[in-house]
Amino acid sequence: YEMQRSLVGSEMCIRDSVFFVQIPQKTTYTNLMKKGTRRNSFLLGAVVLSAGGFIAKILGAVYRIPLTNMLGSYGMGLYQLVFPMYSLVLTLSGVGFSMAVSKMVAARMEQEKTIEAKRVFTSALIILFILGVLNSLMLLLGGDLIAKIQGNANLGVLYRLISPSVLLVCLVSAFKGYFQGKMNMAPTALSQICEQVIKLAAGLYLAYLFMPDIEKAVGGAVFAITLSEGVALAVFAVI
Repeated sequence: YEMQRSLVGSEMCIRDSVFFVQIPQKTTYTNLMKKGTRRNSFLLGAVVLSAGGFIAKILGAVYRIPLTNMLGSYGMGLYQLVFPMYSLVLTLSGVGFSMAVSKMVAARMEQEKTIEAKRVFTSALIILFILGVLNSLMLLLGGDLIAKIQGNANLGVLYRLISPSVLLVCLVSAFKGYFQGKMNMAPTALSQICEQVIKLAAGLYLAYLFMPDIEKAVGGAVFAITLSEGVALAVFAVI
């Protein structure tokens, strides 16, 4: 009887020891599978994002050719003068937040903390909304002053036309970071393509509509930027 108990106990110890050895093996295999899935998702996302960016670049290059022919050197000069200040304002608006949001969301999604990832997105959206509103108002209200400093009073109207796009770009930046953190690059690629399509179509149409008045035609092309950013934001909102 004692021998049977000893044998049974030995069998239980052996069975238990096998059980404890198998758990790490199963866990390791699961982790490897998860890492492989994340790696594949990252590679696929990189391909989708690169393809979307490539198409958007082609559309942007195609857009400049007929726009230059339509506006001429003076009109394109006015058009180009807006962008140095516009780029500076976008930088001040924290557009680079998208990278930080992407990393923070990715870290929480890897730990399967979906609710915390959404909180990161919500916080970023609020911060970027405030920054976007402030900097949009700066362009809207201070556009004439900036134009005088640049030595061309016609730029004041252009700054007012492009000012809403600062807020829109900020909001788009938050959405980009959130979706990229989730390894979903399709919305970003689609928004880039839609943005360029609208800018091309609306820009050429509005410029043609206001010709031969060069200043108004340039204003139409600049306002097309605001329209295109609105469409890009709408793509994220729908998805």
